[in-house]
Amino acid sequence: MPIDLEERLRGAFEREAGQVRPTRPEWDSMHAVPLLTTKPMAGRAPLIRWFVAAAVAVAAIAAWIVVRPDLSGREEAATFAPTGVEVPVRVVASIYPGVVVKPGSLATIRVDGHPATQVFVGADYWQGHVVQMSCVISVQDGGSCAPFVGDRPQHVSRTSTVDNRRGSANLWLWSGVPEGAAYVEYREGDVVHWQRPVAGVAAFPTVDGLGNVAAVAYTDDGVELATASWATAPRDPELDELAPIDPALYDELTQEQKNTVWAVIDLAMRSCLESLGPESWDRCLDVADTTLKNWLTERAAERTGVAPAD
Repeated sequence: MPIDLEERLRGAFEREAGQVRPTRPEWDSMHAVPLLTTKPMAGRAPLIRWFVAAAVAVAAIAAWIVVRPDLSGREEAATFAPTGVEVPVRVVASIYPGVVVKPGSLATIRVDGHPATQVFVGADYWQGHVVQMSCVISVQDGGSCAPFVGDRPQHVSRTSTVDNRRGSANLWLWSGVPEGAAYVEYREGDVVHWQRPVAGVAAFPTVDGLGNVAAVAYTDDGVELATASWATAPRDPELDELAPIDPALYDELTQEQKNTVWAVIDLAMRSCLESLGPESWDRCLDVADTTLKNWLTERAAERTGVAPAD
């Protein structure tokens, strides 16, 4: 059940570039996986495509992100200087991605020589539920989103600049760098870079980016806050606390109905935010979740001829 938003997002970027108000194009389908990724291989359709801005999208893998305990009581280093070569990253003007975005979460960052990359929190279908999505989207080289329930949207991804023949290096990105991090040190084999993260994001050039990669976030005084690597990690544990639903409610939808799932979520989220205000994001997730479940139940009743229970 692939996710195909490539045409919608590409069109949104093109319309924004031309200063034309975007319209909502049709989505192909929705899917439910712990981490939504794409495989940028020429001649092969991606397994899953989610918020894709280019014909070939990004490969993304869930990262093991370890947040350190409170170290405020420990003796801090007198001085700290990161090692390696600095790779500056800066915030640039954002183009609205054309999807429901949590108010205040959208930021666009850029590393010289690479396309701008958008970072935001969205909402979508995941295993029968409407959940938040931590999204990292390269304007030209695709992107990925990972579901989460708590307050820490974090994941690691890699753009497909090399595969798309737009440059000689991809970007390795860490979204959700902890607050208080003054530096992020990135190591890939013998390569060592460092950066001052912006908007909670660190981004480093990488040719491979899928092997022996590790990053560490430090305070100004050299206290380690968190690490991120490519080792596969368990998903957000709060996702496991969501009540399961009958998978047939989605699996037995027609393709046309599956194409409509996103529109149901999008309309519910937009209507709720307009009615209750931008500070009601969490409440609107619940509203959209209830709306979607009711819609799925109604479609099942249409298939079976059995009216849903009151």
